[in-house]
Amino acid sequence: MQKTLWILAGTLIFGSAAMADVVCPTGVNLTAYGAMGFTCHINNLDFSNFTFNSTADPAGLKIPATAITVNTLTDLLNEGFDFSTGMSVNNTVVGTGTNSFQDVKVGFTITTVDHSASIDDLYINFNGGFGGVRYAWIPGPWRHPSDRYRA
Repeated sequence: MQKTLWILAGTLIFGSAAMADVVCPTGVNLTAYGAMGFTCHINNLDFSNFTFNSTADPAGLKIPATAITVNTLTDLLNEGFDFSTGMSVNNTVVGTGTNSFQDVKVGFTITTVDHSASIDDLYINFNGGFGGVRYAWIPGPWRHPSDRYRA
């Protein structure tokens, strides 16, 4: 009887932890990922600690999390996310003589479900158009001085 109770207790503890990690939703806006403690997985990758920050000038151009669509990329060994939103700014804010801008920052932590050290690459793609001078900066421990682009 005592052994049965321990097995049942262990099943409940570990079973509830496994159920808390859901398959990452696709075709939803970013707020689906913003709940405190939200964790999801795609194949062997766990995604957690999602953060979002949006800045703009003028402030009315700020992009909310509800305007960012998240689609999952599920190809084995190429898992991840496709974040998409509409961004549009002018070179000069009418009547002020200053440039306008929109910045969106999405962050998250990636680990492996099986706790193996199998993450060995990173891919970031920017798909958009612009005119004038534009800077893109990819921060993080993987950056290299050549990661700063000017077009």
